Amino acid sequence: MSRLAELTDFGLETGDIHLATQELVEEDWAENWKKYYEPARITHDLTIVPSWTDYEASVGEKIIKLDPGMAFGTGTHPTTKMSLFALEQVLRGGETVIDVGTGSGVLSIASSLLGAKESMPMTLTMWRFECTGNIDMNPGMENIHVAAGDLLKGVTQEADVIVANILADILIHLTEDAYRLVKDEGYLIMSGIISEKWDMVRASAEKAGFFLETHMVQGEWNACVFKKTDDISGVIGG
Repeated sequence: MSRLAELTDFGLETGDIHLATQELVEEDWAENWKKYYEPARITHDLTIVPSWTDYEASVGEKIIKLDPGMAFGTGTHPTTKMSLFALEQVLRGGETVIDVGTGSGVLSIASSLLGAKESMPMTLTMWRFECTGNIDMNPGMENIHVAAGDLLKGVTQEADVIVANILADILIHLTEDAYRLVKDEGYLIMSGIISEKWDMVRASAEKAGFFLETHMVQGEWNACVFKKTDDISGVIGG
């Protein structure tokens, strides 16, 4: 209080000063946020359910149990939603999927539920625990094989679909490797692209040899589906 009173020495009027204190009850903020994270129907088939929530699925509804932990994403961010929409669009069953830069593992789990024969989430070592934990809490995920890696460098496994929901400045560094690994008539799905960087990402994919099939926008975020094909007559276009 005495220090505040000294402000008058500098010609500042402080008015009446009252100091009050209040004792706050300590709360577990690491747990309290969970009350605001509820089951969310993301696509026609896919619903994301917090791991601590009891939820009864309706007929045909595919459930992804998720505990985001320290990894980015509860599965409800626009970039993740559009990635899930894209996977639902291209997967027909029996595909091999590579999920680049996964954190929570949600896209790999979704791929398995949508009929992928095999999914390989490529993750940083720091997120591997969260990723494998989420995979393990979803039954029937034995076809998901987690691997540590730096984008697609050194990867030799070919895939029908490669999906990457990461920053645009990183996406442009994987398009050439993605073209090398995607099978003919396969797809590259990219999300996490802010509008001002969309043209840059599109140019990178097309330079690598892909053709734009679908472009999605939600707010400032962009996602896209590119196809590797010699028959552009079958490409829907952007």
